[in-house]
Amino acid sequence: MKKTLLIVFLITGLLPVGFSQIHQEGEAVAEQYQFTDKTPFVLLDQTVDEAFYPESEISGPTALYAGYIIPFQKEEMGRGIWETVKAGTHTWRIGISRENAKALNVYFQDVALRNNEQLFIYNVDRTVVLGAFTNMNNGKYLATEFIYDNEIVVEFSTQYTERVIPFGIRGIGVSVLANSSRDFGDADFCEILVNCPEGADWQNEKRGVTRILVAEGTKLYWCTGALVNNANLDATPYMLTANHCGENSSLTDYANWVFDFQYESNDCEMPSSEPISKSLSGSTLIAHAKSSTNAGSDFKLVLLNDAIPEDYNPYFNGWNRNGENSPSGVTIHHPEGDLQMISTYTDALVSTNYLNPTPDPNGKYWEVRWTETVSGFGVTEPGSSGSPIFDPAGNIVGLLSGGRADCINNDRPDYYGKFSYSWATNGADPGNQLQPWLDPENSGIEILKGTNLDTTGVKEYISVLTKLAPNPSTGKFNIIFREPVPDDIDILVLDAFGKQADFIFISSEGKTITLDLGQNVAGLYLIRIKTDGQAVILKALLYK
Repeated sequence: MKKTLLIVFLITGLLPVGFSQIHQEGEAVAEQYQFTDKTPFVLLDQTVDEAFYPESEISGPTALYAGYIIPFQKEEMGRGIWETVKAGTHTWRIGISRENAKALNVYFQDVALRNNEQLFIYNVDRTVVLGAFTNMNNGKYLATEFIYDNEIVVEFSTQYTERVIPFGIRGIGVSVLANSSRDFGDADFCEILVNCPEGADWQNEKRGVTRILVAEGTKLYWCTGALVNNANLDATPYMLTANHCGENSSLTDYANWVFDFQYESNDCEMPSSEPISKSLSGSTLIAHAKSSTNAGSDFKLVLLNDAIPEDYNPYFNGWNRNGENSPSGVTIHHPEGDLQMISTYTDALVSTNYLNPTPDPNGKYWEVRWTETVSGFGVTEPGSSGSPIFDPAGNIVGLLSGGRADCINNDRPDYYGKFSYSWATNGADPGNQLQPWLDPENSGIEILKGTNLDTTGVKEYISVLTKLAPNPSTGKFNIIFREPVPDDIDILVLDAFGKQADFIFISSEGKTITLDLGQNVAGLYLIRIKTDGQAVILKALLYK
């Protein structure tokens, strides 16, 4: 029996178990009953540095500033009020407000809802309601979408008599007006909605493009990302974006990133009100380019902390790493954090380096110049960072780093880090490459088509793997299968820099493999199990 044992250690720190905003059907108590007490509000009046720095004022690319996070003090939770609205239903609620905020969102922590308990977030007139969040959303962290109001209410309901709040509020995100307005409806006049005629042939690819609300310390940024297929066709939810999106994000920050799917207009007209997107929260950093655009191709690969629900209708985009100049294609992106847009190029991409007009066949970037089409002259803007550029076959060949094009200067170029360079040329460590993750068997494939991933067969395999226990652990972890351990199995191990970590293989018996990671420092580990051309990633927390 072949058991090549390598354990993946990505980064030290606490386990960032971020959970999606997948929610259950439910109705907030405030919608069903008339409260007798007025909801108490906490006014967030802290002074915060709201400085906004346009890309043009910073050397190198930067993500679009979206706002900031105000820490929510534990004692403020005590200002919430309880009320029994009927026999057996008890509710707790607290209001939160920030003067002049454009929008607010909530960063929860230590969520431990019990059966039949529900959590909602809504604006005062309840025209926007997020939830119900239930025990399906339990975990270390849970981040929500923005609600476009400067006042929101957090409501928790329970049928248990104990007045215990089974979550904390880590912080409140604030979207602000900086040098200009942001988010919905704020893309420049020339941008083209993805469901205009230009998007007719790109309806699959758009389903794999997301808007990302990036957390980096106390700052928030808008970027764009793309779901990407891998050679094992196993529905691993890998997301590509630019490395400069959250370049200094911590383990906890990644766990609080929010990904919006289907954030788009239904047609070729800007809607009068914001459409409802489908969101997930939580990710883990897998690999990234070296920080400088001179040193690397500005890519980042993250792993979403949850499988993508089928009703999100996801599409795992294909890729082309052969390094040939694509003759035409499009980019799909979220400029200014706005709805999904599409821009077209009809002149072949030029191999060069970042912001360098001189062609270089060995360059790390593609230079692109956009083309006028029937609906306008789409370009890119801040917020488009990390967006994929596609070849005519619908395969990703690069990710947006930055450039000089805008609606007034639409003849100027933009620059995309080459997918072919990101594949294995940023460095020797797997943490700086795409290949170990998108082609883990090293098949040598150069072009992989996108797919809806009808994963019936894959899910059958994944379901064989039940759990990792105990987790967390001080060293020993049992990988428990539902069937006997396969004969041909590999388990891969790397540290944060792609170097092999220490481990001890204890045993493989029946349905269980036992590993000891106790020689390593405390932190988060990814255990990637490969067998029969399939791969599964488990998360393990080692503590001392």
